[in-house]
Amino acid sequence: MIQEPIRWLIDQDLPQVSEETPDTMHLSECGRDVLKEALKEGRAVVTTNEYLLRSQTIPFNCPPIVIVNGGFLTPEALLRNLRHFEFCLFHDEGGTSLTGQRFFIDVDRAIYRWRPNGTLQEMEAWKSPNVTFALAPDAPT
Repeated sequence: MIQEPIRWLIDQDLPQVSEETPDTMHLSECGRDVLKEALKEGRAVVTTNEYLLRSQTIPFNCPPIVIVNGGFLTPEALLRNLRHFEFCLFHDEGGTSLTGQRFFIDVDRAIYRWRPNGTLQEMEAWKSPNVTFALAPDAPT
């Protein structure tokens, strides 16, 4: 669960977002290397570069990396998905630090956390309900 809003660094291959909430900065405003700038600015990376999902060369202290999949993305769609992602993190019961973690957003469909074993774990628990069928003690069967 996150305690404060995320500060985002949006990669060059994504549109600029002009809203103040969430706190966004486009890579075109600061430099050319998204990971270097993310470390320097303490911002979570938003990119379409799927190589970063499984890369073994990313520093362990890197801010979270969020890979966005979805083809052409409007600023409104990106903003909507970032807000939804923050909502999911706010309600995530994992409670671990976001440092070094990686995520995958299938735009307007699903949000996943990348696990070290290479699998993706759905973050929205409500999509996989756990229904336990229980009969009342006096109910006839």
